Amino acid sequence: MQLGIELVTLPPLALAASTWFELLVSAGHRVIPESFGKDEYAYPVFLDSEARITATGRKCLFLNYQKGTFSGYQAGPAELVEVPPVDSATHLLLFLSSSLSLSRSRLAREFGLSIITPSTQRRVPLVETAIEPSGNGKFVIDVSGLLAKAVLAPPA
Repeated sequence: MQLGIELVTLPPLALAASTWFELLVSAGHRVIPESFGKDEYAYPVFLDSEARITATGRKCLFLNYQKGTFSGYQAGPAELVEVPPVDSATHLLLFLSSSLSLSRSRLAREFGLSIITPSTQRRVPLVETAIEPSGNGKFVIDVSGLLAKAVLAPPA
């Protein structure tokens, strides 16, 4: 299965210079190195609501803004990577690290994910119970259930 994941902001978001985000996916107990994505904001930037902040599968580790269909900026889109089939016994985990001061409740309230496959792209909310803090600015998000909702749900 090919998969990409993007972190998006729900309300508008101002980021200071040197703010960064990293994403990495694992399936079961296997890390998928190709899924690594990083965006570092070298200059202050204002992101409109629904803007892409960072995405998986991108090798560029430098400032990578793209004009959106609105007046603001957003990070580049996710690149699809090969992920082993996920079943009920296999958890798909998204590792998120950031220099931004985040809490589990803030992540769930102010951010969402876009789940992308070759045939669909769906925006899904983050569920606080699926987010586990794992240190300063680091979180593990169980996206197994979110993936099922995104792939199996009828188009909105």
